[in-house]
Amino acid sequence: MRSMYRNLCKVEVALAIICLLITVFTLTAAALMRSLGTPINWALDIALLSFAWCAFLGGSIAFREGEFVEVDFVFRKFPASVQRIVEMLLYAAIFAFLCMLIYLGTVLSISTWNRSFQGIPALSYTWITLSIPVTALLMVVTLLVKVYKKVTKSETGSDIN
Repeated sequence: MRSMYRNLCKVEVALAIICLLITVFTLTAAALMRSLGTPINWALDIALLSFAWCAFLGGSIAFREGEFVEVDFVFRKFPASVQRIVEMLLYAAIFAFLCMLIYLGTVLSISTWNRSFQGIPALSYTWITLSIPVTALLMVVTLLVKVYKKVTKSETGSDIN
């Protein structure tokens, strides 16, 4: 199970990098071609698609790595038992929010199935909106791993990798 999660994390990082590169190269090519008098009509749509995925995958990666901004100077002054309770309550709130994102993002993705890009009529707008529920699901997996590590660390006194 651990190796499957590690592989999922590697794929997630690789996809985020690929999406960022696609965004940069597409926008650069579009700008160059526009200056040469031959605009690429579909370039902004592809850049929008890849940037949306890059942003949400990046948020998932930041959540997994613990790189979100934290204001914990008050939190650290609480006793360890209170810190654990507050942390679990925050995890529960995050879980509820992510479940709502999965549900509402899925509804949004279904409702945009018939909407197409202006520059690429054959491509459904759903491919952008799917970035919301998919990455929220990845964050739920990460959250469950974090909760599991916290629970097993407190019970055994050691952390699992």
